Amino acid sequence: MMTHTIDLFWSFRSPYAYLAVPGAQQLERDFNVQICFRPVLPLAVRDPAFFSPDNLKRARYIGLDWVRRAGPDLLAMEAAIATPASHQAGVEANQAALAAAGHWGVPTFVFNGEPFFGEDRIDTLRWRLNASGSRRPASAVQKPTG
Repeated sequence: MMTHTIDLFWSFRSPYAYLAVPGAQQLERDFNVQICFRPVLPLAVRDPAFFSPDNLKRARYIGLDWVRRAGPDLLAMEAAIATPASHQAGVEANQAALAAAGHWGVPTFVFNGEPFFGEDRIDTLRWRLNASGSRRPASAVQKPTG
């Protein structure tokens, strides 16, 4: 049986992306698929115009307060952002692939060119995988670990 690849476009910034991880892991256990995590930049970085300028003061206040409470080294963070990292080309390629799949949001699963946007679309993706004959035989279904 052929293993299919499902691209999962994902952002560290999105709580919805985190919510999709257990469902993605279950897909790998139940179907003959491999999830390919493809990180993209947060929407606020990819398209700053998406957010209303009316919220900038409030967003800055909340963001600064959150950062201050979390206590990271802001100078080290700014230096890391200012220096292009080796993963930048990969992230840019992932963003282009997400756009080519016809979507902009995360998490987005793409199976055989068809996008499934949102953690709440995993059941629809499961339906599509069943229809494609990708389900593992009952004897081969893996049990969750941990």
